[in-house]
Amino acid sequence: MTMDMPLLPGWLEVLWALVLGAVAITHLWHVWWMSGRARWWHLAHVLMAAAMMVMYLAAQPAHADLYRAGVALFGALTISMILTCIWWASQDNFPNWLWAASTVGMLVMAYMSLPVGDHLATVTYLLVVYLAGEALVWVCNPLRLAADVTPAVRLSLAVMALGMGYMLVAMQTMHMHVVPAVMTMH
Repeated sequence: MTMDMPLLPGWLEVLWALVLGAVAITHLWHVWWMSGRARWWHLAHVLMAAAMMVMYLAAQPAHADLYRAGVALFGALTISMILTCIWWASQDNFPNWLWAASTVGMLVMAYMSLPVGDHLATVTYLLVVYLAGEALVWVCNPLRLAADVTPAVRLSLAVMALGMGYMLVAMQTMHMHVVPAVMTMH
């Protein structure tokens, strides 16, 4: 499991992985039954939830190759989703907020896959604040932007946003513990 992540005892890693497994199953069900853009949107969330499960169970320092692959995968997906969002906005004459939020989620996944030492505290905590706000919006749906998204899916998206935020805080905490230890060794 993780190396020196004070905020992630083993039992909590497993609990987060199980919860994110339920999120993946929720979206996988929609992948099976939906078509078109909706199917791809849910597939993106299956990928993010599955990757988050792996992140909670496989520590970054011990699985560097896996995380390098994550940077490439989620970086490529982020770029393709940005281009797709731009194209759809030009075709539909309005931005698709659901896809925009998912694109930010992919970007966060790419950022989390970077080596922990490459994370900037300011960027990390800005993303944590964004993810907390996103979770709140998914739960409360104040502007009814996601009126066509079921309450179960909105809850799963809120849980995933909170799981990403918590992982970012745990990684930043680990970075704060690892960097001083490395500096004292030299």
